[in-house]
Amino acid sequence: MKRIISLLLFVTTVMVASAFDLAEECDNIKGVSTISINQAMLKLVSFPDKGTNPVDLEALSSRLDKVQIINADEPAPTAAVKNMVNRYISSAPRFERTMKMKDGDESVMMYMRTLSVPRANEPQNEFLIIVEDTPDITVVLLVGRITMDELANVTEL
Repeated sequence: MKRIISLLLFVTTVMVASAFDLAEECDNIKGVSTISINQAMLKLVSFPDKGTNPVDLEALSSRLDKVQIINADEPAPTAAVKNMVNRYISSAPRFERTMKMKDGDESVMMYMRTLSVPRANEPQNEFLIIVEDTPDITVVLLVGRITMDELANVTEL
């Protein structure tokens, strides 16, 4: 009986963690703006000539499945977004903080987790980037078959 209850709790936890959509949860917070872009929209986006950019943004966008951007610039909504982000990180197992930078009132943290290893052994990764500059907060969530190196190349532009 204990095994069945444990199994049910585990399955319920996994289902809740996978059902948590960060941008959707933040949509209901007054003073928060959200952008959520899915794979279909990313395919429609046009990018500048490949010769002018050191990174092929078009190829990178084809490897993304989801992009979410969440922003708040007032103390109360910022605190609510921080709470949602903390809830998201704690509800989604295997997040690892890969970077932390602090400079005065500004801080940047990046979390990463591998979601799955689909066909062709390309892992689907999730990156969560949190930029705080009191009282502002911006959260960027990227999901797709992208690597840390590809993400680093984009941030150097």
